[in-house]
Amino acid sequence: MTLYRAPGTVADTLARVIRLFSEEEVIRATGKRLSFFYKASHPNSRTELDLDDAASLDALLESKGYQPEFIPLALEQKAATLRRLGGCQPVAVCIHSELHRLAADVGDLCRVVDRAMEDGQLTPPERRDIARESQDVMDRARLIRDHVEPPVANVTQLRETA
Repeated sequence: MTLYRAPGTVADTLARVIRLFSEEEVIRATGKRLSFFYKASHPNSRTELDLDDAASLDALLESKGYQPEFIPLALEQKAATLRRLGGCQPVAVCIHSELHRLAADVGDLCRVVDRAMEDGQLTPPERRDIARESQDVMDRARLIRDHVEPPVANVTQLRETA
């Protein structure tokens, strides 16, 4: 049965990340078994991901060529809390230059997909490359979106509800 995890939450991020690695890789990085992280990714679980494990999983992601997931999530949560408390606003972003960078990231994604689809089949490394480039596009788009309309909670809302 598929379990709903709200997008942008620690549980959702953890559930996506742990699928990328083997038991041995996770143990080597964190000293804990995958089952611990599967339990922690359950939205109703009392088991929580601690900062040390999040940093270790981000390091594992980066060692395999992926973008970190937990540090950016923590920064988003911190910024949302600061805004709620009336504290500092995030550093201004030049939307125009970020938009050009987003276009370049989309171009990179298109090149990776074109290259991967030349033979009509996707290998696991090609899938990882596509996922990595897709994540770059989403991260850049999120930066632009958050600059013009900062998130109001620690959950990244993907679309407005009707």
